[in-house]
Amino acid sequence: GLASEMTEGALYDPACGIASALISTVRAGAKPSRIVGTDINRQALRVARQRAFVHGIPADFFQTDVLGRDELPDLTAQVTILEAPFGTKIDEYARLHDPRFGFGTPPKSFSDSAWLQHVIAHLSRTGIGYVLTTHGPLFRDAERVIRSEMLNRGCVEAIVSLPGKMLPHTSLPWVLWVLRAPNP
Repeated sequence: GLASEMTEGALYDPACGIASALISTVRAGAKPSRIVGTDINRQALRVARQRAFVHGIPADFFQTDVLGRDELPDLTAQVTILEAPFGTKIDEYARLHDPRFGFGTPPKSFSDSAWLQHVIAHLSRTGIGYVLTTHGPLFRDAERVIRSEMLNRGCVEAIVSLPGKMLPHTSLPWVLWVLRAPNP
């Protein structure tokens, strides 16, 4: 599983909230060299810091609008985990000019493909990303080019359709994307 794959390198969650996934991954046996969480919500990060401290997990947390500006452009992760937030807005300039979005311009109204591209941009050469999204990025025409480019460049290792009600806060069905860095 994820924890057994994570023996070195950074563990990253770009929308970590209160750090539940990061803490669970480490408690399951992952031994990352660095743990990094970012989130737009200051209160959530305050709780994340406290929870990591209580569990004895050294982690770096940063408050930032990840999709608007990549505050950690040099961060490369061995494992990235993400539950892509609903309804995230993308800064118009970043959407059109950010180098992370090299597979295609994310649509204005849906941020899922922006999150997928952000995760891929931060993977090490041998890294792996696990991203939960709704089913939207699988079929929306606005993301067709992005899907094609991700597949053509070898970034999609697997897509797993999950049933609804798997997450406690929604009954929507989810998709788990297993992502890799682009093949040279």
